[in-house]
Amino acid sequence: MNAYVAEVVPQYLLDDFKRFFFRVSRTTFENVCEKNIPIFKQLLVVLFYVSSQKTLNRIADRFDIVEASVVC
Repeated sequence: MNAYVAEVVPQYLLDDFKRFFFRVSRTTFENVCEKNIPIFKQLLVVLFYVSSQKTLNRIADRFDIVEASVVC
């Protein structure tokens, strides 16, 4: 799977990326990736959530994210 993501996906032509594989343009995909929380921050939020008794609102505030991101 890692070889597919690292080696194959970058070789798709722009039209093929959307039409045959992912149904969104590469630009749209990249924009969504940029706006999402990085995986390391997601993991920190999850670990903090399961190890504390803080409210979702306080966790979101601590990590500077919206509350909906804590429960997703």
